[in-house]
Amino acid sequence: MIAEKAYAKAAGTYGAIGNGGHVGNVLSQLSDDPFEIITIRRGLSSYGYTTTSAKGNALWADLMKWNRKEYMLFGGADTFSWVKGAHAYSIVWAKEFNFDGKV
Repeated sequence: MIAEKAYAKAAGTYGAIGNGGHVGNVLSQLSDDPFEIITIRRGLSSYGYTTTSAKGNALWADLMKWNRKEYMLFGGADTFSWVKGAHAYSIVWAKEFNFDGKV
Protein backbone atom coordinates (compact mmCIF):
# COMPACT_ATOMS: atom_id res chain seq x y z
CA MET A 1 0.00 0.00 0.00
CA ILE A 2 1.35 3.40 -0.93
CA ALA A 3 0.48 5.02 2.42
CA GLU A 4 2.39 2.28 4.21
CA LYS A 5 5.41 2.82 1.97
CA ALA A 6 5.27 6.58 2.57
CA TYR A 7 4.97 6.04 6.31
CA ALA A 8 7.99 3.70 6.29
CA LYS A 9 9.95 6.24 4.24
CA ALA A 10 9.14 8.99 6.75
CA ALA A 11 10.09 6.71 9.66
CA GLY A 12 13.30 5.64 7.94
CA THR A 13 12.66 1.91 7.48
CA TYR A 14 9.92 -0.73 7.46
CA GLY A 15 11.48 -2.03 10.65
CA ALA A 16 10.73 1.29 12.35
CA ILE A 17 6.99 0.75 11.78
CA GLY A 18 6.97 -2.94 12.69
CA ASN A 19 7.90 -4.26 9.22
CA GLY A 20 4.81 -2.68 7.77
CA GLY A 21 2.51 -3.87 10.49
CA HIS A 22 -1.19 -3.52 9.82
CA VAL A 23 -2.67 -1.04 7.37
CA GLY A 24 -4.99 0.19 10.14
CA ASN A 25 -2.03 1.18 12.32
CA VAL A 26 -0.49 3.20 9.50
CA LEU A 27 -3.71 4.97 8.51
CA SER A 28 -4.55 5.69 12.14
CA GLN A 29 -1.15 7.33 12.63
CA LEU A 30 -1.51 9.35 9.42
CA SER A 31 -5.14 10.41 9.90
CA ASP A 32 -5.62 10.33 13.69
CA ASP A 33 -8.78 8.26 13.07
CA PRO A 34 -9.56 4.98 14.88
CA PHE A 35 -9.58 1.61 13.15
CA GLU A 36 -10.97 -1.84 13.82
CA ILE A 37 -9.51 -5.23 12.95
CA ILE A 38 -12.01 -8.01 12.31
CA THR A 39 -10.47 -11.44 11.91
CA ILE A 40 -12.90 -13.48 9.87
CA ARG A 41 -10.61 -16.42 9.25
CA ARG A 42 -7.26 -17.72 10.43
CA GLY A 43 -5.96 -20.67 8.51
CA LEU A 44 -8.86 -22.99 7.86
CA SER A 45 -10.99 -21.74 10.79
CA SER A 46 -13.76 -19.33 9.74
CA TYR A 47 -14.62 -18.06 13.25
CA GLY A 48 -18.27 -18.49 12.28
CA TYR A 49 -18.25 -15.93 9.45
CA THR A 50 -19.97 -17.59 6.50
CA THR A 51 -22.34 -16.37 3.83
CA THR A 52 -25.25 -18.04 5.64
CA SER A 53 -24.42 -17.35 9.32
CA ALA A 54 -25.70 -14.53 11.49
CA LYS A 55 -22.10 -13.34 12.01
CA GLY A 56 -21.45 -13.30 8.27
CA ASN A 57 -24.69 -11.47 7.56
CA ALA A 58 -23.98 -8.90 10.30
CA LEU A 59 -20.47 -8.29 8.90
CA TRP A 60 -21.90 -7.79 5.41
CA ALA A 61 -24.47 -5.31 6.81
CA ASP A 62 -21.63 -3.44 8.54
CA LEU A 63 -19.58 -3.37 5.31
CA MET A 64 -22.57 -1.94 3.45
CA LYS A 65 -23.08 0.68 6.20
CA TRP A 66 -19.40 1.64 6.22
CA ASN A 67 -19.44 1.83 2.42
CA ARG A 68 -22.44 4.24 2.51
CA LYS A 69 -20.59 6.38 5.08
CA GLU A 70 -17.60 6.40 2.71
CA TYR A 71 -15.20 4.96 5.27
CA MET A 72 -11.85 3.72 4.03
CA LEU A 73 -12.10 -0.08 3.89
CA PHE A 74 -9.21 -2.50 3.65
CA GLY A 75 -8.71 -6.22 3.78
CA GLY A 76 -5.86 -8.62 4.14
CA ALA A 77 -5.22 -12.26 3.38
CA ASP A 78 -3.56 -15.22 5.01
CA THR A 79 -1.66 -17.96 3.20
CA PHE A 80 -4.82 -20.09 2.81
CA SER A 81 -6.52 -17.44 0.68
CA TRP A 82 -6.93 -17.31 -3.10
CA VAL A 83 -5.23 -13.86 -3.12
CA LYS A 84 -1.63 -13.09 -2.20
CA GLY A 85 -1.20 -13.52 1.55
CA ALA A 86 0.42 -11.03 3.95
CA HIS A 87 -0.71 -8.07 1.85
CA ALA A 88 -3.21 -5.24 2.33
CA TYR A 89 -5.99 -4.65 -0.17
CA SER A 90 -8.26 -1.65 -0.64
CA ILE A 91 -11.97 -2.40 -0.78
CA VAL A 92 -13.18 0.04 -3.42
CA TRP A 93 -16.91 -0.51 -2.84
CA ALA A 94 -19.44 -3.01 -1.59
CA LYS A 95 -22.63 -3.67 -3.52
CA GLU A 96 -25.56 -6.05 -3.27
CA PHE A 97 -26.97 -7.68 -6.37
CA ASN A 98 -30.22 -9.56 -6.90
CA PHE A 99 -29.67 -12.91 -8.59
CA ASP A 100 -32.66 -15.18 -9.18
CA GLY A 101 -34.60 -13.31 -6.48
CA LYS A 102 -31.79 -13.61 -3.91
CA VAL A 103 -29.58 -10.81 -2.62
